[in-house]
Amino acid sequence: MTLAICGCLVVACVCVGLAMRASLTSYANDEEAVAALPFVVSSRASEEKLRLRTPEEIASAVAEAGLDEEALAEGDAGLFLGMASKEALGEAPAVLTATFSGRRSYVYQAFQCHVEVTSVLRGEGVSVGDDLVVYDAYEIKEPLNGTGMGQFSDAREVWSASSGPGQFGLTPMREGQEYLLFLEPKAYPREKDSSAYMQTYCLITHPYARISLDIAEHPERVGVFALPSDGQWQRIPFAEACQYDIAVTDEAAKEAYLESCESLLADALRGG
Repeated sequence: MTLAICGCLVVACVCVGLAMRASLTSYANDEEAVAALPFVVSSRASEEKLRLRTPEEIASAVAEAGLDEEALAEGDAGLFLGMASKEALGEAPAVLTATFSGRRSYVYQAFQCHVEVTSVLRGEGVSVGDDLVVYDAYEIKEPLNGTGMGQFSDAREVWSASSGPGQFGLTPMREGQEYLLFLEPKAYPREKDSSAYMQTYCLITHPYARISLDIAEHPERVGVFALPSDGQWQRIPFAEACQYDIAVTDEAAKEAYLESCESLLADALRGG
């Protein structure tokens, strides 16, 4: 009798599991399903984080914080302290302008986004017209499932990953938008054939790793999202999130972002 009951329980669990799995949506290449997902505005940039810092300012902050200067490279120290280093942008292996085609597919904790190169400012092995894959670090997760394990419902929402520029409030790329991009080659395990990923990149971890070329004409795309007072992060449709360039905490942060974008675009494109 006990064996029969156990057998019935196993069968019931398998049936429930299969039914749940069948009800779940695959977001890998379903752009319409992704567009309808809630985007959690959990990361937003403050004025302090958006101010571009000189090497001297970062060195002073490192000393004040008592950090080991030999253990932390300047760019890493600035990132550790939440300071945006202008020098870090100058060290990006590839700097280019490119237009997002709108083609994105979801892989583990990121979207693979296809961009067409419109100009190459720095970088080897990249040419105008190339179709590059740029990783946008956003994760599709189940609400209230803090373990990140298992699937208990078909509810999903999009969060910025803990690493990458999304942690500074950058929102997902917008179809048809031309960007200034600061990139580094995507790192893969040693056993992978690196030649298969020669034009696969990640944005460097910096609040200005991706800048819309026309941001000066569209300041409304800098979204001001006040920090929640009730502890509940604001949620907007993913498609709406793509209409912003970045989420910031207040008007002062917005002005700081626009000012820095203007300066960086002028510096990068002066010779274009």
